[in-house]
Amino acid sequence: MAIKRLFVLGVLGVVAFLGGCVRQSLSPTTAVLAVIVAEPREGQAPLTVRFDATRSSDPAGPLTDHLWDFGDGTDVASGAVVEHTYR
Repeated sequence: MAIKRLFVLGVLGVVAFLGGCVRQSLSPTTAVLAVIVAEPREGQAPLTVRFDATRSSDPAGPLTDHLWDFGDGTDVASGAVVEHTYR
């Protein structure tokens, strides 16, 4: 009888635990629209270029961060407007 009672209590515990689990479907996010202006667009090295992403937008709300990786081994820059010198 004690084993049966423990089994029933165990099953009730599992049901109570799983009953608290809520299945939530996540909707896909809408892509951020990146609008980047680079000035100057060409020139001789060393060339300092100003990158401006202030016209970029996110339908889900305001953009909170801008990260720039120029692919040349320099540190990642942050901000909506940055300058980078190509050597």
